[in-house]
Amino acid sequence: MLKKTLGKKVISVLSAAVMATSATATGLGAIALTASAGNELGEGTFENGKGLPWHICENATGEMKFDITDGIYAILIKTPGGTGYGGEDRWDCQFRHRNLTIERGHTYRVTYSVNPTNSGHMYAKLGDMTNDNKEMWHGNGEKLSMTYEEGISTDDLVSKLKSASKTGERVDYGQGWDAWKGVTIPANQWSTYAYEFVVDQTDGAEGTGEWTFHMGGTGRYTQEECFPAGTIVRFDNLALVDMTDDKTDYVTSPDYEITGVEVNQVGYYPNAAKKATLILDSESDTKQYDYSIKDSGGNVVYTGTTDGKVIYDNGGWNYNQVIDFTDFTTEGKGYTLEVAGKTSIPFDISSSLLSGDGSSASMLTNAINYFYQNRSGIDTKAEYITSNQVVDGSSATLARKAGHNPDKAEVADEWVYIYTEEPSYGKSIDVTGGWYDAGDYGKYIVNGGISLWTLMNMYERSVAVGKADKWADGSGTVVIPETNNNTPDILDECKVELDFFLKMQREDGMVYHKMHDYKWTGLAVAPSQEGQPKRIVKPATYAATLNFAAACAQGARLFEASDSTYAKTLKDAAVKAFKAAQDQYAPFTGFTDTGLYAPMVLANKGGGPYGDDNVSDEFYWAACELYITTGDKAYYDVLSQYGNGQNVYGKDNGKAFEVSSVLAGGENNNTCSLFTWGTLNSVGTISMYENSADMLKKGLLTQDEVDKMKESIIRAGDYYLDIQSKSAYDIPYVGHNYDTEVWKYDSASGTGNLVGLELEDGYEWGSNSMVINNVMALALAYDATGDVKYIDGVTSAFDYLMGRNPLEQSYVTGYGEHSTQYPHHRWWSGQLNSSDFPYAPAGVLSGGPNSNMEDPMVQGMGYKIGSLAPMKCYLDNVEAWSVNECTINWNSPLCWVVSFIEDEAPNIQRDGTKPTTTTTTDENETTTTTAATTASDSDSTTTSNSNETTATTSEGATTTTTVFSTPAGVLLGDVNLDGDVDLSDAVLLNKAVAGAVQLNEQATLNADCNRGVGITADDSMSLLKFLVHLIDALPEIGRAHV
Repeated sequence: MLKKTLGKKVISVLSAAVMATSATATGLGAIALTASAGNELGEGTFENGKGLPWHICENATGEMKFDITDGIYAILIKTPGGTGYGGEDRWDCQFRHRNLTIERGHTYRVTYSVNPTNSGHMYAKLGDMTNDNKEMWHGNGEKLSMTYEEGISTDDLVSKLKSASKTGERVDYGQGWDAWKGVTIPANQWSTYAYEFVVDQTDGAEGTGEWTFHMGGTGRYTQEECFPAGTIVRFDNLALVDMTDDKTDYVTSPDYEITGVEVNQVGYYPNAAKKATLILDSESDTKQYDYSIKDSGGNVVYTGTTDGKVIYDNGGWNYNQVIDFTDFTTEGKGYTLEVAGKTSIPFDISSSLLSGDGSSASMLTNAINYFYQNRSGIDTKAEYITSNQVVDGSSATLARKAGHNPDKAEVADEWVYIYTEEPSYGKSIDVTGGWYDAGDYGKYIVNGGISLWTLMNMYERSVAVGKADKWADGSGTVVIPETNNNTPDILDECKVELDFFLKMQREDGMVYHKMHDYKWTGLAVAPSQEGQPKRIVKPATYAATLNFAAACAQGARLFEASDSTYAKTLKDAAVKAFKAAQDQYAPFTGFTDTGLYAPMVLANKGGGPYGDDNVSDEFYWAACELYITTGDKAYYDVLSQYGNGQNVYGKDNGKAFEVSSVLAGGENNNTCSLFTWGTLNSVGTISMYENSADMLKKGLLTQDEVDKMKESIIRAGDYYLDIQSKSAYDIPYVGHNYDTEVWKYDSASGTGNLVGLELEDGYEWGSNSMVINNVMALALAYDATGDVKYIDGVTSAFDYLMGRNPLEQSYVTGYGEHSTQYPHHRWWSGQLNSSDFPYAPAGVLSGGPNSNMEDPMVQGMGYKIGSLAPMKCYLDNVEAWSVNECTINWNSPLCWVVSFIEDEAPNIQRDGTKPTTTTTTDENETTTTTAATTASDSDSTTTSNSNETTATTSEGATTTTTVFSTPAGVLLGDVNLDGDVDLSDAVLLNKAVAGAVQLNEQATLNADCNRGVGITADDSMSLLKFLVHLIDALPEIGRAHV
């Protein structure tokens, strides 16, 4: 079901501190924490291996590792940061708890115990994340008598703190700024500190308070390191109690409990495949369970029995049975499936499933609106934002002021991993505009390139299948201010990024790799906020230059009809870029500080790395796009070398005219994906295949080459179908084995070590993006064949993203009863500060499970790397950047797939798999008919005369089709004159209707599919109806079904 806007968790005085953390839920549950009367914290004794909301935070050059074991939160200070390590100050290494509500005038008691392996100092404070200068406490107040007690419960700790006696020592607020410097924390013994204080020096903080320990390096405010590198700092028994009242006590949220019957939480199309997954307790549960589907009124409307087949899922590490109720096709809302004493989340069955309900926009519109909302350099306005926030209660709006306008950035002439001070370079350029890449404010060519391709290919596919009307100027599918300018709205949105691309090209044709802040900005920072770090442009690279060439070449042919001047600008820039890459190309021998290969790591701090040591696939993709657009054989000569052993542009991990199903090279190592931002040969082939009809006509491709592309796409579809067949959740993705390192603390010895692990069948960062990319292969195979098994693969794979998974988690915000709410995003940071920042809109795809779980939030749940099923390595939290990020190159394939589903799923025909064409000719007429291969075909009889065809099925139904006279020698629908009627004819006919190509006399006769006047869009629609079995003969006009 479409998820309506959700309210916050009900809590005392609606404290933002409680709201943000207690509402954080995953499929394994919210953070299950103990609350005691007066206790403001969500955790403090680290029972059961959980640490959240406590987490480490690294700044500048600070680097830490941590482990939570035996009730201890142990932190290794690998590098303390500070000026001695090219960092800033003591806050380069932090340990903190956010989302606190602290009230002015209230009396509080606080305690903590710490045990470092080296003696040192530590600055503890209660501050406000919205104001670094506001500190409500920093080691001041009356000291209390508390001692460390191992294994104490939270309740007992709070009780002891409340009753602790005062020692008679007092630290004034003013003294607290520096008093900590005189307190040496001894090594290898537990030291306990406790204070009572009144918040009377500053205002309080509603939901934005944070208790933070600074334990980093030297700086302006810190004359000596808090602890030397290599120190392990162990924390235990932390508590903060409001002695005035308990209105802002931390309130627990119960663990989310999955139903155990996993469905697509939005629902299913009437004729689409419909599957659910019953999660079992054991492998031996082979019982054939009776199940029923009930409508919203509780009435049983369908029954069935499971087959008892148990499926072990390698991603879920669990046993399951799959329930197939495909033949239940009755439309309705709020169905539930009941089996084995369990009841699923409600779902709908509807032919307009993703189209919105009148009061809300479609999923496609919301997914595309992601790009408008992430534009840089403009005020985003409410009138162009298509959904509400997915969580209620924020005082901020999704609309915001312009950020980075102008966006002037200094051009770096070197790759620097971490800047030890603000850099200064001689040259700066204006790169205002474009899309912010992900949850940060960086803008990247390589990620922008694949995002542009996906959106523009979505449009090209729509044109090819005759369903481009939804992209027409002013259609409403894309809601943006540029509408009504005679350009398809989706291309207007792409132009925003293409304009940014043009600003990133050097005079010599090479293109800068990316631009971003010189160091990371924090969450809950508006793009318009003053005082942000300096912006820098990273050096030019082959990868960026070729991404640029490909995207601009693709854009050039699409803008030709509406803005030929802009199209020429794009084409000229693409040609220039490709030539520059060719002229300056040198094979990869190793990363250097000034090289044209983007380092895998050295490009990291302040922005995503997007490193790449192999660009043969980028050369292939760019050559494909330029060949399609220009027809210049020089580009064919380049692309045709790919995979033939003679390519001069690096190691080939694929072949020309083929797509890949498993990727290697760059950051990929046997990645199960059709493509990623760094491995792009598949997209070049897909572009050529989508344009193959026109290229055949122009003599740019041979039929053998087109057939090779088609066969490769079908093989890819079959590969992903095979993967789906082995999964209980129909996911067209499998993880692979890869190595990682984990720091583990041994409480017995008090030491920690880095331990090497091999993650078996590990899911990668952004696994959901690989799922959605692979769905595109299934969709393309359906376009190529019309075989229903491929669209079944599409819709069943989409089920996984919509909640049919072991976490019962829908990964698209706003869709499904249990869906992602807090994607990692600096502006959509309402979970941290709902007074100044909004929650996310609907239609945002989360990156999803990642076995390596790099961020401290997801590990803070007590999840141990290598000990959790890949599908369960997820946390819905705005700070969980390694599992809950959102990006332009993940939302663009979401758009592509939803567009395909909206086009095709309402029209699925389950009575056959592949359309067959039969042509009957006599001297007066030719009739083209289509039929599906079905079990009942052998029971049908057909009789014909010159005017009508009558078919009687085994069920007794009769269909009469009036046949209109067609001139001899005409095969209606065979627009490309190859003797067959298939999708390539539809592609060519659409281009003819659009005026992009001219048909000869015979092709024009064949294209007149509805016997009207001239070749029009109606002919295109008739041909498409014929190809998808909505009509069974051409021409369409005058036929009647009885």
